[in-house]
Amino acid sequence: MFDHRRLVRSLRSRIAVHRVNFPTPSEHIRQRQGKRPGPRPKVRPHPSTALETAPNQPHMVIVVHAPTVNGSPFPAPRSPLRCATFAPQFQPNGRVTALKFGIFYEISVPRPWGPMTEYEVYQNCLEQVRLADELGFDQVWAVEHHFLEEYSHCSAPEIFLTACAMITKNIRIGRGIVVCVPQFNNPIKAAEVAATMDLVSGGRLEFGTGRSATWTELGGFGADPDETKKTWDEWTRIIPKMWTQDRFGYQGRAFSMPERAILPKPLQKPHPPMWVAVTSPGTELDAADRGMGSLGLTFGGFREQETKIAEYRRRIKYCDPVGSFVNEQVNTVNFLMCHE
Repeated sequence: MFDHRRLVRSLRSRIAVHRVNFPTPSEHIRQRQGKRPGPRPKVRPHPSTALETAPNQPHMVIVVHAPTVNGSPFPAPRSPLRCATFAPQFQPNGRVTALKFGIFYEISVPRPWGPMTEYEVYQNCLEQVRLADELGFDQVWAVEHHFLEEYSHCSAPEIFLTACAMITKNIRIGRGIVVCVPQFNNPIKAAEVAATMDLVSGGRLEFGTGRSATWTELGGFGADPDETKKTWDEWTRIIPKMWTQDRFGYQGRAFSMPERAILPKPLQKPHPPMWVAVTSPGTELDAADRGMGSLGLTFGGFREQETKIAEYRRRIKYCDPVGSFVNEQVNTVNFLMCHE
């Protein structure tokens, strides 16, 4: 099981930060541009087609984990963000290999805590997301974690991400992830909330799935770790049907329901892209077999990542998709500290 306290202790022992007062990120970028931002482009729909891989999906998406905390030991949360730009690579078959960037939030809040600490952290996160949208970042993701003091205070990502959607126009909104365990969530509610998020965001939702990784969380909800993969597999197969069928009924191993109209339906048709959180070896193969995107946390080196992605690419060609189309995108999540 993953020990979040060890990661917090290691970060505190390695990082020394000098606090610097910066203007708000939006003020900073406008000062550098020397002008007010012009009209924003319209929200682009996700390029997916039924049972096909979208021709212009990126080969890989780099998602930067951004710990935004108001206080030591992490960097000043209002530090300006910087974005690197890469030219597209043209392959012999005429396809374009795109490299895109996103941001990923655990919403870490190390001690000491004050009465306004969590409020200030969330406000800083929202300001960073607003700036990321202006800079052209492609995605923002937020986790679902519970009981993990200091490491993650993000137990209601659907609320945070909806707030993100309300202050942005283009950046895609990633649930990273919905915990597909009945003690944590209900698949009907998960489908309804996701569809609502897709509607209010103008069709920008990315739907991540997973099953939790810490005993602190699983034990807190009274969930059996040996059952979580089975329930996750069942949920990933029924939620897309809830989105696409007028009425849905089901009798299963861990979940059953009479036939009902599950509403609302998502704006993206047939449904939002589906992902799997990849934090343990072999999960990227589970993603490929089900035609789902790989949302991976990076611990290994580049060669190890290259090997895993190559096998994912090979395997997904022969997948039996759980949804109505194949999402072959790969997200590699890495850690970044901005020390200014």
